[in-house]
Amino acid sequence: MVHHLPETLSPPALREMVRALRPEGRVLIADFLSPTSRIRRHLIDPFTSPRYAEQPLHLLDGMVREAGFEQVRNGDVHPWIRYVQGMKPTSAP
Repeated sequence: MVHHLPETLSPPALREMVRALRPEGRVLIADFLSPTSRIRRHLIDPFTSPRYAEQPLHLLDGMVREAGFEQVRNGDVHPWIRYVQGMKPTSAP
């Protein structure tokens, strides 16, 4: 759901996730990768908004860290999914 938020609301939403989790609780954010081939874009574009192609998934790691999560990891489940995982520290309020 993070991609549905305006860019200005993503950081506060992630901070709220940190606040709501118990210590050592985990968050997993997964989203679709933008198609890289022209054929895939042609097949998917009619069913998605322009924002789908412009998703700043490369910024998500930093946003999760800045929100207060630790042990941030990321990866891709090719060809469709990008994920970022983080854990709330034990000392966080």
